[in-house]
Amino acid sequence: MCIEQIGRELKSIRSRNNWTLEKASEITGIHKNTLCLYENNPEVIKLGRLFEILEKYNVDNEIFFKNVCEYIRNFEEKIPKENDS
Repeated sequence: MCIEQIGRELKSIRSRNNWTLEKASEITGIHKNTLCLYENNPEVIKLGRLFEILEKYNVDNEIFFKNVCEYIRNFEEKIPKENDS
């Protein structure tokens, strides 16, 4: 669950900026197919590469991970716990 949200957040940043994969590729210098892979299969991205992308996207690392964690926390709150049945 957690790792998938990293990809979703990368895609969300791109969407909020109205960037196509082609535009994001120009900004980052990373091939559009690789960016697409990172968005859809974030388990393949190395942390250093993620930080490079965030820097090129002009997104603070702390804010990025805060958004990821907030989504996960909100998601987990919606899941009924075993003892809540």
